[in-house]
Amino acid sequence: MLGIRYLWIDTLCIIQDSVVDCQKEAARTDGIYRNTYLTNAATSSFDSDGGCHIDDLLPIATHI
Repeated sequence: MLGIRYLWIDTLCIIQDSVVDCQKEAARTDGIYRNTYLTNAATSSFDSDGGCHIDDLLPIATHI
């Protein structure tokens, strides 16, 4: 429905409690997401197994 031919599904993996890994991976995100048309983030999940559920008590963040 969006007219997008290709879909890239990815997970950003950063070693927890590692400042060095966080800095390294954060520096790469610009190149990875630079030309995206749409980004969907599961920001209310506690980990990569939590899914995209939304807690009704949390404010919904949108960026256009």
